[in-house]
Amino acid sequence: MYRNIGLLITFAAFAQSAFCGQFDWPQWQGPDRTAHSKETGLLKEWPKDGPPLAWKVKGLGGGDSMPSVAAGRIYGMSNRGDDEMVWALSEKDGKEMWAVRIAPAHSQNFPQSKEGPSATPTVDGDRLYVMGLAGNVACLQAADGKVVWQRNLVTDFGGAIPAWSYRESPLIDGDKLICTPGSDGAMLVALDKLTGDTIWKTKMPGGSGSAPGGSSNPGGGFGERGGGSAPGVTGTKDPNLFVSEHWGMTAFSQKVPNGKYVAKLYFAETYQGITGPGQRVFSFNVHGHEFKDFDIWVKAGGSNKAYVETVPVEVTNGEFRIVFTSQVENPAIKAIELIPQGDSAAGGTSPAGAIRSMPGRPRHLRIRAAKFGSRIVGLREA
Repeated sequence: MYRNIGLLITFAAFAQSAFCGQFDWPQWQGPDRTAHSKETGLLKEWPKDGPPLAWKVKGLGGGDSMPSVAAGRIYGMSNRGDDEMVWALSEKDGKEMWAVRIAPAHSQNFPQSKEGPSATPTVDGDRLYVMGLAGNVACLQAADGKVVWQRNLVTDFGGAIPAWSYRESPLIDGDKLICTPGSDGAMLVALDKLTGDTIWKTKMPGGSGSAPGGSSNPGGGFGERGGGSAPGVTGTKDPNLFVSEHWGMTAFSQKVPNGKYVAKLYFAETYQGITGPGQRVFSFNVHGHEFKDFDIWVKAGGSNKAYVETVPVEVTNGEFRIVFTSQVENPAIKAIELIPQGDSAAGGTSPAGAIRSMPGRPRHLRIRAAKFGSRIVGLREA
C-alpha cells in the first residue's frame, strides 16, 4: 500500500500566533526535543464543530515524515514516484514553495512503513538537514532547497541499512550534525554542519574498529547485526563470510537451475548477547534434510568460531529453499554457498544466465546471503 501525505491546517483566533511566525517547531519533538510546546492561551476544548479549516493540501507523496515549521515555512520529506524528495510549503496558505530530489526512492524489504522517508527535517538558521531511508544525509538552503552538501551513512561510513531503514532525525549540536551510521568503526559520527566534513566518529564497543568506505548493503536485511567489518572469527580462511549475523528469518529461497548441488551453510555465534550453550537453539530443513535442535555454540565449540554444515541437495522445481524454525532465541546464519555438481554446473537446459560458466574458470557459484527471503546481494562465479 502506498500512503499519501496530506496536511490539514485548522485555524482559530486562540491559535493565530502559531501561524504568524511567533512560534516554531523546527525539529523532531520541537525546539528543545522535549515534545513540549511552549505555546499558551489555547482553548481547553474545541468548539462543537471544531476550529475552522484554514487550508488543505494533498499529493505531497508517500512516507511517515513529520513536518517541521520555521520562519513561515513547513518542511517535510516523502517519496514521489522513484524519487526521495524534500519540500517546503507556505505556512500561510499551504502552497508549495520548492521541492528537491535528494536520492532515489529506497524500498525496504518489509511492508510496514515502506511508503517513504520517516525523518523529521531539522531547521537551523538558514539551513535544513534531512536523512533518507537509505542513509542519505543532506544539507539544503532553507529558502530555496538548494543542496549544499550530502553524505551517505553506508558508502561513507560502512553502515548497514537497518531492517526498517534509516529513520533518524538529524541532531544539530553547536557546529556539529550528529547521526548514527551504526558500523564498527563509525557507530556515531559528528559532521561539520556547514561543510559535511567528518569531525569525529566513535567505534562500536567490542567491534573491530574498521569502517570500509565502499561497504554497502543496498537493500538492508531482516535482523542484520554487524555490517561494517568481519568479526574476529577463528577457524575460517574467508572472514568476509562472517561480516554480519542474519537472524530472525523463517525461510530463505533462491531461484536456481534444476540439478544436484552441495549446499554449505556458514555459522558462527558472534552476537555478544549469547554467552553459552542452549541460548540459541533452532531447527531448519534443507530440501528434506532436517536439522533439529541446532545450537551454533555447541556445534562450533564456543563464540566467534566458524562452523560449516555441508548438505547435498537436488533441486527439481527451480528453487533452492531453507525453512527455519525458532526454538530458543532467533535462528541465525552467516552465509550460504551453493556448489553445482555434474550437469548443474554445465548449464544444460538451465535458463539463460542463471549460472554462467566461463572457459578455464571453476564452475563454482557463490551466493552471499546478505538478505533473506526475497533477494540476494552479490551473485557471482568464483
